[in-house]
Amino acid sequence: MIIEGSFRNFCIGALTFLLSSGFAVNPAKGQETELIVDIADSAVEEQIAELRSRFGVYAVRNVPELDAEIWAVANDRIADLFEATRNSETVSAIDYLGFDQRSLFIGVPELAQLSTEQVSRLADIEADEAMEGVQLLRLRAGEFGQRLLSAASANGQTNPQPSSLLFNFGLDGQFLASRTRFRELANGVTEWTGSLTLPGNDMQQGTAFLVIDGDDVLGRISSEDGEYLIQSIGDGYHAVAEIDSSAGPPDHDEEYEELLEDDVEKLQDAVNLEDLEAAATGDGRIGIGFLFDSSGMAAIRRRQQSAAQFTSFVLHGGNQIFQSSGATAEMYIAGIEYLDRDLFGSLRSQLLAIADPKSLDHAPVGEWRGRIGADIVVLVTERTRPCGYALDILPEAAMSFVAVSAACAIKYNSLTHEIGHVLGLTHHNEAGLPALPFGRGYRLNAELGTLMALRHTVRRRAPRWSSPEPPYQEQTIGVHDSFDSVRAINTTARIVSEYR
Repeated sequence: MIIEGSFRNFCIGALTFLLSSGFAVNPAKGQETELIVDIADSAVEEQIAELRSRFGVYAVRNVPELDAEIWAVANDRIADLFEATRNSETVSAIDYLGFDQRSLFIGVPELAQLSTEQVSRLADIEADEAMEGVQLLRLRAGEFGQRLLSAASANGQTNPQPSSLLFNFGLDGQFLASRTRFRELANGVTEWTGSLTLPGNDMQQGTAFLVIDGDDVLGRISSEDGEYLIQSIGDGYHAVAEIDSSAGPPDHDEEYEELLEDDVEKLQDAVNLEDLEAAATGDGRIGIGFLFDSSGMAAIRRRQQSAAQFTSFVLHGGNQIFQSSGATAEMYIAGIEYLDRDLFGSLRSQLLAIADPKSLDHAPVGEWRGRIGADIVVLVTERTRPCGYALDILPEAAMSFVAVSAACAIKYNSLTHEIGHVLGLTHHNEAGLPALPFGRGYRLNAELGTLMALRHTVRRRAPRWSSPEPPYQEQTIGVHDSFDSVRAINTTARIVSEYR
């Protein structure tokens, strides 16, 4: 389509205005679509001009922020243009423009074709009762997604691009995340952390956390309206859904509840608060050793996650809870190891198999734990019911073992819940340890509880430990001397951090 003279200039100006206002032509509607194009450094002008002419590109604009161009192309030529540039020496990357140049994800156009494996992964997510309103999105193609992330992470001297990302999903339509931290991990995996606002509103609305491994992003967006989970299904395609914390399997089974009561009674006269405070000599930094059985490793791989992504994601979620609650504790990855088989029986039986010195499986695990200096060993398994298990409440160092379902750890902060038991915390409906009667979860009402509230009793479990201060979304989530997990953690974390 060719538009000449002042009418052409008017149309291009109007389209530029629409784009700067946050709108773009929908690929499924209208006659033309705007694409963002990264010209290869080796390309010469003749090659570029020939490509534009062959596919009827009628308008071109530069995008200095991404060192790219915007091409307006007729809809019926887009598929051929994508195919022609797939292995082109002229174009490094090409993608739909999306709603905003800061958008890390864009809606999937009708032209997108998912593989059989991707369809299966998406179907699994859609069938998960804890995943509400599943949306299919795609990471910016080629170098664009990586460039957005590096632009959002670089300092002003090396890369002056704005340090913010736009997420086009949620009850309010869009979330704007401004970077607060960027960290490079091993094997090319990176972490991106940001504070959340709504466009046009500078007041912080929550947090965003992404763990990026190539084209696979594992992320959590925590807003005042809810929590959203980003999961890869492969080749840059991602499913985004709101998490329903009340759905899914229980935190524990009945056997665990009975043993928990026994633990509390057993410790009735064993310790008092003064003894605990005297033993609290550590720095509160707790080393976590992750031990994957073969089913746990298969579970995260099936979800397009690497071990580095998974461990970083679940530990960051826990540390955010410590920090935002005002607790002086922090977890770090002491090491990662793999079992070449599955352990059988209940989660308790599996943990005893690696924790009990009399067990044949104990020696290699015990040697590994001592070598890496892990204060707590976490067994990651595929098992989905229950979500987790801790061998004891505030155990001796030798029994500082927990097990967690890989899926529950991602969706429900279940690992941090089990770590809470190791730190001496009980559920909202249970008595606290005699030395820590205030170390309990808190259930405000049927709508909201803290992390140690039993998940099936509330619609939403806030990512917080119970404490009268600070408030959560203007609500008090603790009671002095009765429900104050933060006070308990500030003592017990300094004990557990000295286990190894």
